[in-house]
Amino acid sequence: MNCGCIDTRRHGQFGRVTAGRFTGPRAEELCEASIEGAHDEEAGDVTEIGYWYGLFAAERIILQVDDCGFAHTVEYRDEAETRRFWAQLVEAVNTLA
Repeated sequence: MNCGCIDTRRHGQFGRVTAGRFTGPRAEELCEASIEGAHDEEAGDVTEIGYWYGLFAAERIILQVDDCGFAHTVEYRDEAETRRFWAQLVEAVNTLA
């Protein structure tokens, strides 16, 4: 899957997100961490549906990157809530792919 925000060595035509394109808690840090595959799960593809999502369950955060390279995070109250929203997101993404 193509996350769009990261490293051209891994993801082809898309380069790194530049300064000012990060919103939400730890967006820049987690976007960089996803280069190394630090996310637990992923969904979507910026080249296919315009968005890529990464789940960071222990951090209770979902990272979203769009096809313009903007990265946004949402932090949830607990891991159960994070997983619940992740499941809904994956279901929605699967209907688009």
